[in-house]
Amino acid sequence: MGGLGVKRASNPVETKNVNFPLPAQSRAATPADRRRHPRQALAKAAKVTDGQGIRFWSAETVDVSDSGLLLAIRGEDGSPGPLPGSWIRVGVAWGGQGFLRESDMSSAKVIRALRGPDGTINVAVELKTAQAVARRAA
Repeated sequence: MGGLGVKRASNPVETKNVNFPLPAQSRAATPADRRRHPRQALAKAAKVTDGQGIRFWSAETVDVSDSGLLLAIRGEDGSPGPLPGSWIRVGVAWGGQGFLRESDMSSAKVIRALRGPDGTINVAVELKTAQAVARRAA
């Protein structure tokens, strides 16, 4: 079962209870990475909803790739956040806009979700349709 041991710091998705900034440059996927596409560190405001659009969370991207995102969800209300295996909708304020429309949202599957000591939930998601996210974000 998932103990509280310290894991490799080279992959923030696998690091439990640690929140740290990533290098600004893009880095290619390594054999230890689970992502198929290179990722790019990027902090942008985001909105996450459960699959039914009932539950909403404020979030921020940590890094992005063409097929997924690592999100930091503010979990101050004590909710478990999105659960691994569940489908959610994610919208990212790529242009810094303060309001995201339904057309800005994309379907994504939650791959991993880890809660940090400050209540932040780091959620790795795979987008239903691979997009040129990293290129659009640059």
